[in-house]
Amino acid sequence: MVVIQRVVKATTRKGKKILLKKEPQVIEGPKKALFFQGRRSSEKLRRLSKDLFDLKKPDAQMLTKKNDITVFENVTPVEAFCKKHESPVFVMTSHSKKRPDNLVIGRMFNHNLLDMVELHVENIEGMKAFACSKIVLGTKPSLVFNGPAWEETEVLKHLKSIFIDIFHREEVDSVRLQGLEHTISFTATPEGKILIRSYKVLLKKSGCRAPRVELEEMGPRIDLSLRRSKLPTEDLMKEALRKPRELKVTKKKNVSVDKLGTTHGRIHVGKQEINRIQTRKMKGLKKTVDERKLKRAAKLATAENNNNEWCRFSYPDVIDTRSGCELIETSENGAGISTRSMCLILEVRGPGRPPKKIVSCTWCNENKLPLKYVLPTTNGKKEFCSETCLAEFRKAYIKGACLQCDNVIRGANSPSKDFCSTYCMNKYQKKADLQNRVAAIAPTTPLDASPGPFQYETYQPFDWDEYLKETNSAPAPANCFKQGLSPPLNEFKVSMKLEALDPRNVTSTCIATVITVLGSRLRLRLDGSDNKNDFWRLVDSREINPVGHCEQSGGMLQPPLAAMAFAGFRMNASSWPMFLTKTLNGALMAPANIFQKEPPGPKSNLFQVGQKLEAVDKKNPQLICCATVGAVKNDQIHVTFDGWRGAFDYWCNPPARRTTPATAATRSSRR
Repeated sequence: MVVIQRVVKATTRKGKKILLKKEPQVIEGPKKALFFQGRRSSEKLRRLSKDLFDLKKPDAQMLTKKNDITVFENVTPVEAFCKKHESPVFVMTSHSKKRPDNLVIGRMFNHNLLDMVELHVENIEGMKAFACSKIVLGTKPSLVFNGPAWEETEVLKHLKSIFIDIFHREEVDSVRLQGLEHTISFTATPEGKILIRSYKVLLKKSGCRAPRVELEEMGPRIDLSLRRSKLPTEDLMKEALRKPRELKVTKKKNVSVDKLGTTHGRIHVGKQEINRIQTRKMKGLKKTVDERKLKRAAKLATAENNNNEWCRFSYPDVIDTRSGCELIETSENGAGISTRSMCLILEVRGPGRPPKKIVSCTWCNENKLPLKYVLPTTNGKKEFCSETCLAEFRKAYIKGACLQCDNVIRGANSPSKDFCSTYCMNKYQKKADLQNRVAAIAPTTPLDASPGPFQYETYQPFDWDEYLKETNSAPAPANCFKQGLSPPLNEFKVSMKLEALDPRNVTSTCIATVITVLGSRLRLRLDGSDNKNDFWRLVDSREINPVGHCEQSGGMLQPPLAAMAFAGFRMNASSWPMFLTKTLNGALMAPANIFQKEPPGPKSNLFQVGQKLEAVDKKNPQLICCATVGAVKNDQIHVTFDGWRGAFDYWCNPPARRTTPATAATRSSRR
């Protein structure tokens, strides 16, 4: 039975204000922090929680009861707490024999966990240990992050962002000097420790206009060290950082701002023709009689004939011939009347170069330039104005395409299901008759096979040597890649079970199933996920291991993040072991001897611009296409696909193993 959720509507003005306050805001206010305890807590952790709560007030709430929660094993209770108390930031303290003096801080996005970091509290001196005056409630602190380590690792980057979210308050446009009363210093040492110090800012007399600034430590003084962490995926972090449309700054055309803040504008002035500019009526600027007559004669000649012909008409006066015209004196007799006239003969230039051919989209037939999306087919290429047109064309192309011109068969006017028009059908039949005649004369001569629906859906041999000779280019040497000289042996079979890292959460190890075996690559699907989250791995990748490797390394198998966030069901810590037991019971395990060792990579970036290689298409990972090194920047290269527009190009790191050398060995196993 379908459960219909009740739509909450306010019946009073006060209730309407409360519901409007709970809705997402374009500009969010200070984030509320929730402080609570785990199973056990120590006196040191209680002092720490109380001091952090005092610094965060009034945008904080503390729960005094103890909770049986292990947040890294089951995050569902924490998400429920934060949703109930409307707190996107939480601080949890716990104490155990395995992890004493434990502090976990994290953030929520859309009532689900975004990221969290586990810290060890090594030393704590509370605010009561410092005999000095304290700050006023609700003071906005200035945060100072010391040390280059904050930007070196992803864990410290996220920890820095979490600290900013905890102590962040209202947005301000300007700062008053007397308003700087509180400063919190975060220092990341090379040994991996994090030192937190809190100071009160004192402004004293200095004998000049600017006061003398002194810092007085007011506590708390905290020494931390990193333990575990759970970071978000790129897609989830991108969604969390997305700005509303109202806050995006629209770019003003022809207006720019330099580094000093000066605004510059650019004005486009059309072509200035002196003859058409309205000037003061001066006799010196007026056209002469001869110039006006010559202009009228040229207009008449152009109107009568636009091709390369001679125009002849009577002209009674003397005309200046310096403009390229020719004067011929003639005499005509007719009806007893003899007249003498001057004839102006002009050579009128015919039509010039034909206009440039207008290219239209293959699907919608709209004249749009440039056409950025190209689909190569067996009889040429098709160009499209948008990715939507390309996708629609692919759907219709698979259903049926003309064997002669590769166009999509539309409507009921087609003479056959294989041809779009009678013209194409007759032309194809003539071509087939010619091939039959050639086969009758020389039956040993192989004929071309009928074209398939797409280039990459039928096996067609690709000769790198011929392609490199045709393009006059050089391949990238093998020492530039993190690949072996010969492709690794692939002995995997479909339906084999193995352990693989979750591509959405590389800190989790999951059970995966082999779906497809292609050359030296495997298409894997995490058990508990659907086919929308399949991914490809090489057989010598270090991200795949035999079943049991995680347990031997002291880890624990986790459910895939895709199943928890995107599938139609939700797994928790209680249902996952039973699901794992049913999945592995009687399954075909991949033996350990078929896993290959990952080859070593280059010590530096040896690529050069213009070298040829093979690269994985990120939008269609099952394809490996011809590509060129478009640019080299530090330890990254810009991969540009040959014959495709820039929408499919991307930057990658050579050790990422998305690129392979253009050699015969790789061609035999991957093409």
